[in-house]
Amino acid sequence: MSISVFNVFQIGVGPSSACTVGPMRAANRFSSELRHSGVLNHVSRVSIDLFGTLAATAFEQRTDDAVLLGLSGEEPETLESESAAKILKGIVDSGKLSLLQKHVLPFSITTDIHYFPHELIDEHSIALRFTAYNKANEAVHQREFCVASAGTIRDVAMLADEGEHMQPLSLPNNVTNIQSLCRLAEEKDSRVSELILENECFWRSEQEVRGDLLGVWQIIRDCIRRGLDGTPALNTDSGEKRIAPGLHEKLLLDQRQRSISPPINAMAWVNLYALSVAEENARGGRIVSAPTNEHAGVVSAVLHYFNRFTNRAGEKSIIDFLLTAGSVGSLLSQNRINSNAEGEELDDLGIACAMAAAGLSEALGGSPTQIENATKIAINDHLGLKQLSSNDLCAMAAMKAINASFIAMNGYSEQTTNDRNQTMNVEGFSLRAS
Repeated sequence: MSISVFNVFQIGVGPSSACTVGPMRAANRFSSELRHSGVLNHVSRVSIDLFGTLAATAFEQRTDDAVLLGLSGEEPETLESESAAKILKGIVDSGKLSLLQKHVLPFSITTDIHYFPHELIDEHSIALRFTAYNKANEAVHQREFCVASAGTIRDVAMLADEGEHMQPLSLPNNVTNIQSLCRLAEEKDSRVSELILENECFWRSEQEVRGDLLGVWQIIRDCIRRGLDGTPALNTDSGEKRIAPGLHEKLLLDQRQRSISPPINAMAWVNLYALSVAEENARGGRIVSAPTNEHAGVVSAVLHYFNRFTNRAGEKSIIDFLLTAGSVGSLLSQNRINSNAEGEELDDLGIACAMAAAGLSEALGGSPTQIENATKIAINDHLGLKQLSSNDLCAMAAMKAINASFIAMNGYSEQTTNDRNQTMNVEGFSLRAS
């Protein structure tokens, strides 16, 4: 395991990790390179080329807005929706783009952004190209980036060199999959979260790790609050209406009238939490990916459920939840990358569900074996849910994660575990120890 949990829990904006957050990061990096190379003030025109999936879904996923904001100096981790709207309106109204808010040049959304849905860059289906020109219409800087599903960007020209020079990290607890992680925790008589915390301290101090994870938790809480209290309209373009605020009011009324039983009440809140995050993501609000924006509602809803409906909630248990959930997301994502460069066959929703189940089990005091079993139960077979909308999927997966934790914590047969191992290995999750 060489991926930090903070690479899994990435702060950004909706609606898509790959098609919104990634392109914004790429555009910001390109503008920053112009400044660092000393050519920023010599640029008279910028051209943006979107390829494959980015071109095909640009308007739905707001990719064009994302690259304009990135070129303007905005970053998904700190972007405020009010400032984003102001910048985009300024570009449209004035026909000018301010690179990093330092260098203004003419820009036309209709002629300077090009879409190539049937073309790829070196077989990368999510890719984009930026080119800067001087007054003589000569290219002074060009970059091509590809984007992974979690919004991570790579310079296409440097991909081969990255693979050749990448060295494995010497972390305190080197594990390659979930089973080896849980076995190591048993051998050391340690909590899974304790092993992951030791690894995280390779990159930053323990105080920083704990503080940053509590920061992630705060953003999750803020996201859910906005989703529950927000105005009905999702966005002015689609005219779609939020569902979560109305359901929130109804659920509060049902509570006051005691018209639903406590177990159903808890389930209703979990569904509502997941829906509120999904709708915040759809409107482009700030969100914590887990492992992607599209499925962030699963971990967020289960963590919020744990905080509200259990007697173990507290800062330590919140941190333990996030450490464990992040490690599961890291390991599953890493195995996906190793088994398939595009990762098409792996279900991000299943990963999100496994993350939530593992995190909840750890926070409830589960043993390493129980955490492993909860992960396997949660990740198995989401194919039957494919016909549902993405918002409904998050709510269903959040409930499945809670159920998976409950089953694993209350006796899960080894025979069933072995049967599911075979399924997981076929799907490329590599949950067995090597």
